Amino acid sequence: MVKRGMQPMHDDHVNVTPLIDVVMCLIIFFLVCGQLARGESVKGVHVPIAKHAQDMAIKKHELIVNLVPHKPLDYRDQPTIVVFQQDVLPDKLVQLMRQEKRLDPRTKLVLRADAHLPYKFIAPVLEDATEAGITNVNFMTRR
Repeated sequence: MVKRGMQPMHDDHVNVTPLIDVVMCLIIFFLVCGQLARGESVKGVHVPIAKHAQDMAIKKHELIVNLVPHKPLDYRDQPTIVVFQQDVLPDKLVQLMRQEKRLDPRTKLVLRADAHLPYKFIAPVLEDATEAGITNVNFMTRR
């Protein structure tokens, strides 16, 4: 009786092209996810540490405002205000906040300020948020 089955493979190599394609797709996927996860973080801002900080997922209706010192460890000058990866003049910030509030009434402010930045630079941003009608404010911290 002759057994019927698969013919034995005579090739000595394995085709790895599909494996390489999948690996390349995964690399691209993780590069894109990494860029999206970075979001509005700006280099040069060392947020304060909080013992009881909560994890916060970045959501659509959040306006992230970064206060970036001009020079590392120099907190005498007015910091640069960065929103949506672009510098914003202090007198234009309230206008931008109003526009965001108009587009989405649920807009909340997430403030990323350096841990050593004096409060005199943070207070005007909070006043602008109040003037724009944004009442929900979060401070970004790290554990």
